[in-house]
Amino acid sequence: MNGFSEEKWGKAAAFISGEGSEVTDFQVNEILSESDMPLTSELWKETGRCGKTSASPDTEAAWNKVYDRLASDGHIARLSRISRLPASVISAIKVAASLLLIASIGYVTWQLVSGDSVKPLTVASHEQKNMAVTLPDGSRVTLNRFSSISYPAEFKASAREVILTGEAFFEVERDEALPFRVIAGSASVEVLGTTFSINTGGESGVVEVFVNSGSVMLSSGDNMAGIVLTEGYIGSTAEGKTVRYLNENPNYLAWNTGILKYEAASLEEVFSDLKRTYGIEIEADSQMASEKLITTTFDNVSELEIIQIISATFNLAWKKDGRVYVFSQQ
Repeated sequence: MNGFSEEKWGKAAAFISGEGSEVTDFQVNEILSESDMPLTSELWKETGRCGKTSASPDTEAAWNKVYDRLASDGHIARLSRISRLPASVISAIKVAASLLLIASIGYVTWQLVSGDSVKPLTVASHEQKNMAVTLPDGSRVTLNRFSSISYPAEFKASAREVILTGEAFFEVERDEALPFRVIAGSASVEVLGTTFSINTGGESGVVEVFVNSGSVMLSSGDNMAGIVLTEGYIGSTAEGKTVRYLNENPNYLAWNTGILKYEAASLEEVFSDLKRTYGIEIEADSQMASEKLITTTFDNVSELEIIQIISATFNLAWKKDGRVYVFSQQ
């Protein structure tokens, strides 16, 4: 504590421990305010407020606890009674203990309010579909199955940043002064305010970003300058390369909306969407799946109902094995 003399510390500590009256409460405030220890003066104000009660602290019991700890750690020789120590030694140790208490409280409190010591909050969806999460700035996130998101209890003044594993749909509150950033695998997505989805669960580390409204900046690998994705576009990253293309799958967000629409679509396409939307596998003869076409809309119906509708429509038999459905000709 540069510029803060031991003499002043001693006076302050003696006042706190009740061993000295050379300084007043007001002067102690002035002494502590000179310290460069984080939050010391604020802590003194708080301890002053806490101390103004009708109860009197049991200083003898408190000292005995300190003495027992020092003796057990081998720092001092154990005596039959603490009173056998000279009064001047007891006073000096009490002052030292008071100084240590002030320093410890100041350091711990500083650590608690420091952003580096605060662990991020993590929410995981496991098998739950469409788990909703509200972030500190009011932005909303919907997690798909087996996905998780980590974020701080409060965003820093310089940026809003979260970490995503799996798949999620984001509705970001607009703040032009405070960009919103998602770290997703090897990719980074930055926005001001928009709606979009990110999927980090692709094969070979592929990360996909679909923009539902507004625009986002997608960066990855050697293309750290990033590319801009606008509404309706998908950005894909793999092995440090980033590409974009127009989304042609109207059911891309069906896992979130629960709505699947088809017009003369092959069962092969339907089976692919069901895998993405419901997390199921469907096995069927490849020729049958590519040749049979269907026109329909599934609006928030269960996977079992969809399987039954397909079975009845095309006169197919089916069986289930865990999360796998198997279709066959009757």
